[in-house]
Amino acid sequence: MSYRNTFLIWLSLLVLLGVSLLLVSFMPGTVQRVISFSCAAAIAILIMVFYMRLSVADGILRIFALGGLLWLVFLIMLTLLEVMTR
Repeated sequence: MSYRNTFLIWLSLLVLLGVSLLLVSFMPGTVQRVISFSCAAAIAILIMVFYMRLSVADGILRIFALGGLLWLVFLIMLTLLEVMTR
């Protein structure tokens, strides 16, 4: 990966972080949460694809990365379920 690509990815991560921070400050409500979660998902995808190099990895590594991501979603869903049923 060249320095130019690394810099552009880093810049896009900073822009997504800035968008998330601005939304938290100025836009309360459900729309803010949806956009913030979308920004977080985009940040995670950029990190996994470019910095972890999953785009050129073997199939088994991609399967394990997807399994880890699904496990994280499962844990978050269980936590939300537990909090919402109190």
